[in-house]
Amino acid sequence: MTITTLEGMHSDASALTFLNLVTALQQKLGVDEAQVPRRRKLPTRLDDGAPGFCHDSVESFYRASYFKATDLAMSSIRDRFDQPGYATYRKLEDLLLNACQGREYREQLQYLCDLYQELDASQLDAATEFEGSVFPVG
Repeated sequence: MTITTLEGMHSDASALTFLNLVTALQQKLGVDEAQVPRRRKLPTRLDDGAPGFCHDSVESFYRASYFKATDLAMSSIRDRFDQPGYATYRKLEDLLLNACQGREYREQLQYLCDLYQELDASQLDAATEFEGSVFPVG
């Protein structure tokens, strides 16, 4: 959900709304007006003679910063949660929650038993012991 929200915020309209909010807060708090950072001269050894890029307005500079921030946030979240181990934890959580709530859980149980060969699905499947009992079975 967070990625979806950030993707929705990754637009020119959202960047402008954010900049307007920051500007309003700046005026309310009495902070100096935002300015484009001064242009820095490259060291001679790195300067190839071509003119460097410089933002022409405060909006342009902070718009670029806004997009960098949202891109970095989305990238960091993907790096953190798109890992093989996380998928296993997610299946385990789904298995436990579904089993506790009386919903179907055999797909998650089979996935974990296939992953961990030492587990035996028939011994772990509580539903097989309670078939025909008063307990709800997925």
